[in-house]
Amino acid sequence: MSALHGHHGHDHGSGTGKAVSVTLVVNLLITAAKWFAFAITRSPSLFGEAVHSTADSMNPIVLWIGHRRSGRPAHRRHPLGHGREAFFWSLIAAELMLVVGAVLTARHGIETIVTGHVPRPSVFALGVMAFAAAGEALSLAVVWRRMRKDMRGGARLRDSGNPLLLGLLIENGADILGVLLALSGYGLYMLTGAALWDGCFSLAIAALLAVSSLFLINRSRSLIIGEAAPAEIERTVVRTLRARRSIAEVRRVVTMLRGPEDIGCLVALRWDPDWFAARWRAAASSAAQPQFPVTWLFVLTRAETESIKEEVRAAAPGISQLEIEII
Repeated sequence: MSALHGHHGHDHGSGTGKAVSVTLVVNLLITAAKWFAFAITRSPSLFGEAVHSTADSMNPIVLWIGHRRSGRPAHRRHPLGHGREAFFWSLIAAELMLVVGAVLTARHGIETIVTGHVPRPSVFALGVMAFAAAGEALSLAVVWRRMRKDMRGGARLRDSGNPLLLGLLIENGADILGVLLALSGYGLYMLTGAALWDGCFSLAIAALLAVSSLFLINRSRSLIIGEAAPAEIERTVVRTLRARRSIAEVRRVVTMLRGPEDIGCLVALRWDPDWFAARWRAAASSAAQPQFPVTWLFVLTRAETESIKEEVRAAAPGISQLEIEII
């Protein structure tokens, strides 16, 4: 893919930045509320959710760093640009969720079960968690709307090439499930008086965080290694090329995710000699008959190549860099 160098001129996702910012603000408010609820109750499940939200508040900051750094232009040392840096910072954010969120929550839940710690009952804490659930739902809606814009053509969620939004989507989904688990554990404790419920649901929250983190870590690993764009993008490129009368055969289409909203594409094709012959006959029979066939052929080939690039980019807007190889 050495032919895919060039300036990263693609708009680097103002929608992505907005989704990250909304998530950060919501998480900061919810984190403060959850720690306040934990301070009142000393509940392990509420502790798990407070730690969970603390990790979530750190993640948008890390993801924002990746978002900003990945938008830097290409230069001599990094001729493909810095788009993949977003994948690296997404990996760091997923690891933070695993270490800070899952490990600390599991540790606190196990300690509660072993020591028999009994939380303090508080209806106010339940209200705080209900407020947190509403905030998480708002943040999830913002991210999901942005994700739907990026997933045109029936692309699957796991194939999303924007790890920032995918990470936020999974994080917010896990947040809502985590709040529901915390409400269930603490609510069952208040109903039955058995603190074991609270500790067990704390472990369930830890397991939820671990599964979410491991999925995101694996997703970031695949993107860092170098992953093709969703299959629908390749099919769109092939359909567009085959519709051109100047192309006899599309030999190969190779795509690569170079950043969250940046796709590189290499196309190998064979010209149709009959199309060129027909154009030559039309030019030779006109009043402005070309005097230099080689020059005429060069100009026609260059114009047709640029026309193909414009049409492919219009059909697949995510492609910021397109190289055509004639075989």
